Amino acid sequence: MRSYDNILRPHAILYYSQRATKGGLLIAEATIVSETGRVWTKEQVEAWKPIVDAVHAKCGIFFCQIWHAGRISNYSEFLSCYNFCNFLYSICRVFLGPMPYT
Repeated sequence: MRSYDNILRPHAILYYSQRATKGGLLIAEATIVSETGRVWTKEQVEAWKPIVDAVHAKCGIFFCQIWHAGRISNYSEFLSCYNFCNFLYSICRVFLGPMPYT
């Protein structure tokens, strides 16, 4: 769903209620926690309430899939990088350059 400042807009009510069925389970897509992992704001919670109410009105079940992009997900940190390769992190060791002769 398109949103600004991580706050859903009223069109999301229609979108999710159209997909709700009695006893059906809706899972929201990639609901961002925040860039740096913080508790939801009051505005974000209030934006979700009418959506969940619309799904419940059709006897549907709604689950908010919480999503986070990983250890390095702060966009401001990305913008301050001088070398993009220095920004790439992995749990596996990855060689980013010419392979040395063995």
